[in-house]
Amino acid sequence: MLGLSTALGLAVVTMGASRTTTLSFRSSGLTVAVDSDRGAIAEVTNRLTGDTYPVLSDGCRLTTDRGAVDLRRVPAVLERHGPGGATFSARARGLEVRWAYRLDGGRDYIDRDLSVTNTSDEAVLLRSVED
Repeated sequence: MLGLSTALGLAVVTMGASRTTTLSFRSSGLTVAVDSDRGAIAEVTNRLTGDTYPVLSDGCRLTTDRGAVDLRRVPAVLERHGPGGATFSARARGLEVRWAYRLDGGRDYIDRDLSVTNTSDEAVLLRSVED
């Protein structure tokens, strides 16, 4: 159950000619900003101290017998978002990768769940996941 301290914000930030959509999730002690175009955490703010920490790299790399898939280089699709979380997906090399961020109101950390589905007609050997 999500507590009353969990909230979702949606902001559009203009950077030159491009626009970045940021989803914001808050608990009582933490705010996490997620770039919805990349499906990646952009910054984390400690709400107790006010300190904000930019996240320079938030990605995942899968290595298969068909090659590597780096989620930082694959377009992310925002599937859904709401209070306390968002789910993204991407397709590459016969795989569909889904990841979800969750921030529950009573906790001051964020969960990221990852699932990989073979969408091709052939077997794929998943050799490693670097998260």
